[in-house]
Amino acid sequence: MKGKPVIATVALGINEKNFEIPTVTYNELKNALDDLNDSKFDLLLLPQYVIGKVDPDSQKKLDLMVNFAKSKKCYLVYNYYKDNCSISEILDRNGQPCGQYVKTHKIEGIDPDISLGDNLPVFELDIAKVALLAGSDIYFPELAESYSRFGAEFLLCSMGIEPLRDDTLIQRLLHARAVMNFMFVVSATYASNKKMYMTNNYDALHGATAEDYDKIDHPDTFNSNGLGLLPGRACVYDLRGELLCSTGRDAGAIVFSLPMDMKRNSKKYLYGLGHPVWHQNERGVFDDLAKTYKYSKKCYPVKKPVITFAHMAYKDTIGVWGNESEKSLNYQKLFVYMREAAGYSDMVIFSELSAPTNEMTDDLKSRYSEIAKENKCYILINQEIDKRNISVLFDRNGEEILSYEKVNGLCFMYDKIDKVGRDLPVVELDFATVGVMVCADAYCQEIPRIYALKGAELVILQSQSWGPDAVHVNEGFSRAFAIENGIMVLMSNFPSSQVAHRTNVIDPTGETIFASYYDREGLYSVEIDVDAVINHESFVYKDGMVVRSYNFRERLMKARRPELYKALTSQNF
Repeated sequence: MKGKPVIATVALGINEKNFEIPTVTYNELKNALDDLNDSKFDLLLLPQYVIGKVDPDSQKKLDLMVNFAKSKKCYLVYNYYKDNCSISEILDRNGQPCGQYVKTHKIEGIDPDISLGDNLPVFELDIAKVALLAGSDIYFPELAESYSRFGAEFLLCSMGIEPLRDDTLIQRLLHARAVMNFMFVVSATYASNKKMYMTNNYDALHGATAEDYDKIDHPDTFNSNGLGLLPGRACVYDLRGELLCSTGRDAGAIVFSLPMDMKRNSKKYLYGLGHPVWHQNERGVFDDLAKTYKYSKKCYPVKKPVITFAHMAYKDTIGVWGNESEKSLNYQKLFVYMREAAGYSDMVIFSELSAPTNEMTDDLKSRYSEIAKENKCYILINQEIDKRNISVLFDRNGEEILSYEKVNGLCFMYDKIDKVGRDLPVVELDFATVGVMVCADAYCQEIPRIYALKGAELVILQSQSWGPDAVHVNEGFSRAFAIENGIMVLMSNFPSSQVAHRTNVIDPTGETIFASYYDREGLYSVEIDVDAVINHESFVYKDGMVVRSYNFRERLMKARRPELYKALTSQNF
């Protein structure tokens, strides 16, 4: 296969308001292809629904794309509506169909009521093994991971139109698909040909009439609000989530050479095959992905708990490598922090291996329990116990209510040492249902998904957050965990040398709502509005308008296809 295939992708310029299925004219498509006439490339990617639901020019546009592929001797990937399906098709270098994917997922309020496909094919072209997805498929990590499991080297995403076209969430999900699945991700989308100045459209989203809504986007005037227009970005992400190139917020195209040796010679890179979690499948750790769960909203007695993070410098914890006198000194600091924080908090969280010992002695356990009970405060500690990485949670009465053993050992893929856990429990507190992750668990997108399926609103990631490019890697995929599961992610880290090596609270939009200073220890407290997680706001299409909705997580979970995810479970072995 070609070592450096050249890929072209577009932000297709169109003039219209927001709709589930756009209207792309023949001339708009032709203009986009004409702009690429002077470029050489191996594959061109177009966005979702370039041939729409009722399209009088469908054959004319298809002929245009076929002739383009033939004349340029390139593959062309396009998406169209037919037989109530969203279908992505690959045309080969001679303009002949050589691969087809029928969209497998739909989200109520974003997608029309289309019929879905049941297959996740990977296509071997002369440049690479490729996989396709369309529009809202990007919200389902199981889909991209299955493709990676089937050997795809890059993912071609024909993106559609979403309510309120700020594509920040989409970009974060595209980024995560690249990092978590160790594949190049290429995205095509729509952008507006119309000049605009974006504002918040407050009036249109708070009870406006259809007539008021229509006035905002009058087709013959300069648009001062931007509602419904398409500031999308066609882009390419590499294996570590770096944005290699983008069209920005404008219509246009990018042409880029993908360095496939980054993947094919993967031993040169930090995480080897980039996907150690594959080896968890045979142990059945992620079998819950293929099960069906019914999501229901909960109501907790404590509405806005105060969470305090003990952000201890690594040099002051010593971890399991210190001598006995050093460990004793550091326990003094740990308990000073614990007692102080517990006095004004609902929960105190320590980072990975903050407790410098390799066993949970009765004396140590009783001290944790005593502080929790005296202060009526939850306490989450992590330490090495019998050479295993264990998180223990004490409730307000000092009772141990959760013991979680880290599932993913970072070097598990190489030596298969089975000193890792197998269970993914959640526990219901008086303010939220929580699940715990530790360190290299962060490379398992399955874990927060399973916790969310089991009802967790908060997922706590205790880590030392080591490694380069933490903003792009560690913090990046935590943002995706929050978005794709409708949860809040609480990253409890050591202060270290990079900005992302800090404690960080991420809301369901993937945005940081609280963070500690990096490279500085201390106690950091934040009031968590769990109800804002449970009733996370989003926007959907309804009666030709964009309206506010409060059930995005429910619609996400309802849209899952558990029967398609068997490749991620022990059923695959």
